[in-house]
Amino acid sequence: MILELNVTLQHVGVLVTRTVEIDAQHTFYDLHLLLQETFNWTDSHLHEFTVKRTDGKDMNGVEISPEEYDQFEHSPLNTEKRLIEKEEMLRDWFVQENDKIMYLYDYGDNWEHEILLESIKTKETDVPYPRCSKAINLAPPENSRGELLMGNIDLEYNNSKKLVDEINQRLTKWTDHMHPDFFQEEVIDYWPETLLMAKQFQQIKPWEEMSDELIFAILDPVSEQYMFCSVIGNAEEMYGLTVYIGMDGFFALLDTLTSDRNEFEILQRQHSLLVSFENRTDLDRSEYNLIKMYDIPFRGKKAWPSFVSFKPGLYPWLMENDEARMVLLAMEETLLLHKEIQTGLQLPDLLKDEKIFVKAKPDKTDTFNNFVLDLNAFLAANPEVELTISELCLKRVKKMRRTLPMTIEFTLTYVNMPIKVEQKERPIFPVAVMVADHDKEIIIHHEMYEQRIDPFIAQKELIHVFHQVEGVPQTILTDDRTYYYISPLLGDLNINIQIVNSLPVIDALLAGLHGYLSSEE
Repeated sequence: MILELNVTLQHVGVLVTRTVEIDAQHTFYDLHLLLQETFNWTDSHLHEFTVKRTDGKDMNGVEISPEEYDQFEHSPLNTEKRLIEKEEMLRDWFVQENDKIMYLYDYGDNWEHEILLESIKTKETDVPYPRCSKAINLAPPENSRGELLMGNIDLEYNNSKKLVDEINQRLTKWTDHMHPDFFQEEVIDYWPETLLMAKQFQQIKPWEEMSDELIFAILDPVSEQYMFCSVIGNAEEMYGLTVYIGMDGFFALLDTLTSDRNEFEILQRQHSLLVSFENRTDLDRSEYNLIKMYDIPFRGKKAWPSFVSFKPGLYPWLMENDEARMVLLAMEETLLLHKEIQTGLQLPDLLKDEKIFVKAKPDKTDTFNNFVLDLNAFLAANPEVELTISELCLKRVKKMRRTLPMTIEFTLTYVNMPIKVEQKERPIFPVAVMVADHDKEIIIHHEMYEQRIDPFIAQKELIHVFHQVEGVPQTILTDDRTYYYISPLLGDLNINIQIVNSLPVIDALLAGLHGYLSSEE
């Protein structure tokens, strides 16, 4: 995917522009180097990007700059939060035509460049990128603002073709010799293939022969994670494919099949990818822009692909490029499996047979082979949680010989209150640590974290409770997922812990909190 950018140097008396083409997979650091060469600057001064409009929406000056600029507290464009140019990808900010970003070079002479996205193109073969396709007039020399204002510099130049040739010649020499690190290793864009495969998937309609209870697994040779797949559409409500990733995804799948948890409880726990087919009007704006960007036609009802990523503690979001790779593989292998089912292949029932059908590449061969494995093999493969607190901390807790005649409820859970930590970043669900005195029906401790639940937080907070109440409670009630994270503590501390389906004191508080948040929306 190639971005065609029109760059205009402002406030120099005449029109000075460059039209450049650059792969959208590159960073703002790459763009900075490209602009330096196309305007014949020498990279001798500070610079900064400021986002004015992205995805068709005006922005309040989001700034992207070199990491080392954090030390310059008195930068003319200083803000509390900066994004790092080597980490920000062009594709995430140049989304729609006329998206605009300013590039400031040299805070003294104040050379302002307006960058407008003119179009998004398909990469041509045998064409060197980046390149300059149009140039009007000369750029001023370094440190020449004063002379320019006095009228001592003439920037007009009537041979645009020669100017373009000179710029591209410099780019070729530069990228080949002077700056070997100019571009990062090229990332394969999986979206064109994924969109085409989604089109084929919708046309074949595998859900007509495969129900959502027909679970099978694919061992991804890249991430080496199992992808547990379920074709949806047999109930004629939603059509597509759900891919549950790794053991987090597997446990979420079991929750979906067997538990009575509400929708938010299931979503907050699962790691999965959902490809579904919707009406055009039901697509999210980002999903429609993705399809439009690659110019792959979709027509009809329930025929437009939607690509949603679910991760524990994170808001549902458009899939990333590597996730597109995973669903591409899942759709390909699902359609091959669909053909085998049409010719008589029968898959085991995950719950009734306690076996699962697996497609994997043995010894890294090129083709997937079929296997049927015992369900317990997957459970045994689930990696054990490690002890994350220090041995010193553990010894201090062991010295607490006082057992308290109390029962506490202890859980870590996500709160249905998505927040954005940074602009353009995926919102997160904050983690609530809740501890209650079960008999007195009061909350004795609570804490919030802006990150995903992990063993370190769970173990640290449980130890904190012991110190707070000055002893070890006689009984601890918790849910299965929190138990999983604190399990390494249990053997060493000889704690009486019970896994329960309900924590009445905490559940009542969370229900009230969720009700309040819903009323505020």
